[in-house]
Amino acid sequence: MDHVAVLARVPFLAEASPEALRRLAAQAEPRAFARHEFLFREGDPVERVHVLERGRIAATMTSPEGATVTAHIAGPGEVCGRVDLFAGPVFTVSALALSSGAALALPARALRQVLESEPACLRRFTVDLAVVVTTLTRAVADLVFLDVTGRLAGLLLEWASADGAIALPGTQSELAARLGVTRQTVNTALSRLAHAGVVRIDSPRLLRITDPARLARLAGVSPG
Repeated sequence: MDHVAVLARVPFLAEASPEALRRLAAQAEPRAFARHEFLFREGDPVERVHVLERGRIAATMTSPEGATVTAHIAGPGEVCGRVDLFAGPVFTVSALALSSGAALALPARALRQVLESEPACLRRFTVDLAVVVTTLTRAVADLVFLDVTGRLAGLLLEWASADGAIALPGTQSELAARLGVTRQTVNTALSRLAHAGVVRIDSPRLLRITDPARLARLAGVSPG
């Protein structure tokens, strides 16, 4: 594994100088992980963050009653734990592997040093955090103002290709966790959309939008 090449796939680290990337790569430790393994758990000290090379990681939060919701699903080129990098001292989410994969574990201190010494890198990191805040704000608004069908419609629009085809990025159980509901509730919402002629279900993970305007209205966005 070329550690420098893996780090350079991260948008904010791509702004760092070659020397800074080499220093950071020298402190990176390869880590393979299996499906359902935790890279870290909510409440663990922020000692290491992980740059994904392969696989998918869910950022999850658990209520005192044991209910779990997925805030984000990270893929290759993303840094798991970056939101808590400066806020610390513990992680506010858990990082749960949805598939097997590989990552580079970086000392949090070393990554902070790179950000503090590389202005262009820090600016891009700040932009990335702003996107995270905007996305979470929108998600909270959806929880308040939209029902499950509306929230599902929003995700389907986000994942749809230009021709209306949708390949779900995970299982329906993972989609349910993303929406904070049960798998049965997701199945019911999908069935309602299909029966209303809004989407067509070609397989459990392949859909096609058949009425884009109505799907957009259900999601609370302007069609087009």
